[in-house]
Amino acid sequence: MAEQNSLKITAALILIILASISIHAQDSLRSQAFREPERFNRSPVTKPQYSNYPLIAGYILQKDANSGDPFAMHELGIRYLIGAGFPSDTAKAFYWISRAAERNITSAMFNTGIMYSNGYGTGWNPFTAFEYFLGAAQAGMPEAMFALGIMYLDNLTVSRNLQKAYDLISQSAKSGFLPASETLKELKQRGILNLVDTTYTAQNSASNAGILNTGTMVMSPPVELDFLDLDSDEKEEKFSDSSLDSLFIDKLRLIDELGIYDSAISASSPAEIIALAESNGSPEALLIQALIYQSGYQKPKDNIKAAYYFFRSYRAGSGKALAGLMKLLASEEFRKELIKRSKTNEPLPKFLLASLTVYNLFVVSDNEASVNVLENLYASGYEPAGLELASIYYAGAAVEKNIDKAVELWRSLMNKGNKEAQINLSIHAVRFSINYLVIKEAVTGLLDASMLGSISALTVIGYCHEQGIYFDINKAKAERYYKKAAVRGYLQASDALKNLYDDLRPSDPRFEIFDN
Repeated sequence: MAEQNSLKITAALILIILASISIHAQDSLRSQAFREPERFNRSPVTKPQYSNYPLIAGYILQKDANSGDPFAMHELGIRYLIGAGFPSDTAKAFYWISRAAERNITSAMFNTGIMYSNGYGTGWNPFTAFEYFLGAAQAGMPEAMFALGIMYLDNLTVSRNLQKAYDLISQSAKSGFLPASETLKELKQRGILNLVDTTYTAQNSASNAGILNTGTMVMSPPVELDFLDLDSDEKEEKFSDSSLDSLFIDKLRLIDELGIYDSAISASSPAEIIALAESNGSPEALLIQALIYQSGYQKPKDNIKAAYYFFRSYRAGSGKALAGLMKLLASEEFRKELIKRSKTNEPLPKFLLASLTVYNLFVVSDNEASVNVLENLYASGYEPAGLELASIYYAGAAVEKNIDKAVELWRSLMNKGNKEAQINLSIHAVRFSINYLVIKEAVTGLLDASMLGSISALTVIGYCHEQGIYFDINKAKAERYYKKAAVRGYLQASDALKNLYDDLRPSDPRFEIFDN
């Protein structure tokens, strides 16, 4: 439908909202399990069933739990989880909380779902988490309704269904859960609610269709729409729609948009922050540079430089940057200007035209001639040409594949202080090295780069957690790293995230994903 196509939401937003469950729930007394164990404060998830007992009398709580009291089981599990009166132990926490969940304690069902979602004290399993969230939602718990609603948005655990998501999140909001209200506002701002029947309220659907009051989870009919792919790029969309001026004024927003961590930088000015992220291959930093030159913001307007940064941002993983580049290439005036300037001594347009030719984006010569241009540019000291040549040889794009030559180019660039080359060498080491010390150094470098905007470093750290490279195998951590990269529009991370879920997906038809 044309109207629906015009209102497509992006999966980046969906994943951001999903990740926000962990953040929002920190404010809820009944959702302590959202927090990382090492960050738990000393407040229990729920009011203690035995709040009048001093912690030194914990053995009484343990005795009651062993006797089968489900409230004592849940309380004991929470105290193990947060280290209140007992040594912090997520395995014991999971044991007791899940036992309480088996006895239909609502908050225990929700917290068990959270522990499965995050791999706390048990294996990561979002599908089992779904079952526990469903049970708690049917019992009327607003946090569980919200979590379940988010699962109907992300298209990972269950197939996306905006009507179901709206109904659940709306009812959670009506029950007073603030994050649900905030999410509804965000969905409205993004135009997502235009795709659902908001007059068909959660309250009506719950009573008429048995959403929360039966075990069948029969929901209102799904809205017909094109299902959205994870390679959408909502984060980058905001750059084109937002004032560049506001990014330069609001340092915290700029840091957030660039995917870097405040604690990892010492730069103070916006230009320095962008340059730091750019040097680490942040596609958002490169995209900002493209938009600066395209609009003439603080620098002379230059569409050739804008195209150069669009291209580099695209090569760093930005789909939105490719759209900006193709828009420029659609202009005959721009193409003529690019060809004209490529015939001067200016290296940037020469590099851009040769690279576009190699990737069949704008062909004016053959691949061999274009690779020769890049070789000559690098020989003259133009580093971007060396980076692109290394990628071309590594992938075998337009030339015979030659990993050794790619590694040699990266190593030469790294010795000159090029951060992107260092990141690529680290990724190569993770893929192929069997030397523990080499892998350790590579992973350490990638962790640093991931905090400074590298989207590829984020993805590879996720891969390391998934495959047990340097780290112990931890699918929950792999998911978190993949998701951080996926919300920024990185297709490789999105694919890895899908595969992570698919490897665990039950045959239950409720968990079948419809991609189109």
